[in-house]
Amino acid sequence: MAGHWRARWHRGSAVLLAMVLAVSSYAATETEWTVMVYLDGDNNLESYGVDNFLQMAKVDGLPGGASAKVRVLVQFDRSDGFDTSYDNWTGCKRFEITTGLTPRAANAWQSLGPTDMGVPQTLTDFVNWGIVNAPAARYALVLWDHGSGWGPRAAGIAPVVKAVCYDDTSGHALTTQDLRTALQGVATNIDLIGFDACLMDMIEVAYEVKAEASVFVASEQLEDAAGWPYDTILQALVANPDMSAAGLGTAIVNLYGASPTGSTGTMAAIDLTQVQGLADAISAFADTVLAESNQEWDVISASRDGAHYYDDTAFRDLQSFMSGVATFATNSLIKDKAQAVVDVFNSGLLIANYTSASDKGNGLSIYFPPNHGTVDTDYATTNILFAEKSWDEFLDKWVKVTVPPPPNDNFANRIALSGETASATAATSRATKEDGEPDHAPATTTMAVSRTAG
Repeated sequence: MAGHWRARWHRGSAVLLAMVLAVSSYAATETEWTVMVYLDGDNNLESYGVDNFLQMAKVDGLPGGASAKVRVLVQFDRSDGFDTSYDNWTGCKRFEITTGLTPRAANAWQSLGPTDMGVPQTLTDFVNWGIVNAPAARYALVLWDHGSGWGPRAAGIAPVVKAVCYDDTSGHALTTQDLRTALQGVATNIDLIGFDACLMDMIEVAYEVKAEASVFVASEQLEDAAGWPYDTILQALVANPDMSAAGLGTAIVNLYGASPTGSTGTMAAIDLTQVQGLADAISAFADTVLAESNQEWDVISASRDGAHYYDDTAFRDLQSFMSGVATFATNSLIKDKAQAVVDVFNSGLLIANYTSASDKGNGLSIYFPPNHGTVDTDYATTNILFAEKSWDEFLDKWVKVTVPPPPNDNFANRIALSGETASATAATSRATKEDGEPDHAPATTTMAVSRTAG
C-alpha cells in the first residue's frame, strides 16, 4: 500500500531447535495451514489495519487451537495518533484470530511493547514463534503495510526507499535484502509469501526470496489502502484447508480481483521455483544485446515505451517489454532471447494473474529507468541478489546510448503528401516527467495543425 492506496537446514542452534519443536508439535496437531500476518500499522495505515483485523475475524470456522484446520496469527504494531479505536493501545501485540475476535488489548496472546517492525530480526522472531506455537502442514506469511518495490516511498512519507513494512516510530523499513535475511533465519521454508503492499511484484523482490518460499503473491501496481479481502480469502481456505500453496495463491489473486479494492489494480501469483530460470533468461537477453553490433536500441526503446509502468515510470511490465522486442526485433539472436523470457512466463512461472484493463499487468515488473536517465547506485550486488545477473550492465549501457529516432521523425526520410489534407490535434496536461526530461507545462496546452499538400 502506498499513501492511502496501498524445509531448509540451518546451522544456527536457535533455528534448529525451533525446527525440532515445530516438527514434533505438528505430529500432535490437525492444522493444515497456519497463516501469519505481519501487520505493520505503525504509520498512517493504522485504521486500515484495524479494518483488516476485523475482516479476518468475520470468517466462520476459526476456533483457534491445535484442532483447527486453519489458524491465523497476527503481529499487530499500532501507532500513536491515527486511530483511537479498540482501547487506543500502542506498541505491538500478537493475536490468534478466532471468529468474532476484536483487537482489544485483553484479547492479545502476547504483548511485546514497543517493537521495531522495520528490522529483519522482528520478522524472523514472529515467524519462528508462529511455527512453534501453531505448527501446521503448510505456512503462509503476509507482509502488510506500505511497499515501494524497487523505488522511493510515496511523497510526504519518511524517505526510506526500496522497502516494505515502514515503522514510523523507528524510521526503519525492511529492505529487499532484509527480507531474505529475515527468512533465512526461519525454521522451515514458507509455502506462500504474500505482500499486501504496493509495487512489490518485481523480479528483483521475487529473486531475493526465491530460496525461502514456494509461491510469491504481490501487486505490480499500487494497492488501495483497504488492502486484500481477508474475509473471502480466509473463508475459501477454511472451506478447503487441503488447498495447495498454488491453490491459495490463485484464490488470493482471483478474490482480490473480484473485490472492490481490486477494481483498478493488479495481483499475481508466481512459482518461485521458476524464478531462477526467468532471471537466467533475462541475463542471456542482456548479454546478447551487449554483444551484438546491431543492438536494436530503437526497438528496445519502443518496447519499453509500450510496456505499462506502475507509479514510478522506471517500473515496467517485464513480459510486455520482452514481447515487444520478440515481435519487432530484426536481429534474430536478440529476438530469440526476448522470446525465451516470454516463454518462461508461459511455462508455469505465472500461476495466476489479475489485471484491470487499464493496468495491463502480466505478472512481474522490472526496474528499467529511461534512456539518458540514471541507474540507481543501490542497484548492486551489495543490496540485491538480482544484480548478480547481467541486467544492471544492460541498464548501464542503455542509459548512455543515443537511440535513433523512428524513420518519420528524421526529416531526411520524410513522407511527401500528395493531394491530401493532413491534420492533427494534441493535448498535454501534467504528463509524467521522467529523469532527464525538461519540466512539463504546468497547465493544459493544445495544438492543432492542418496542411494540404500541393
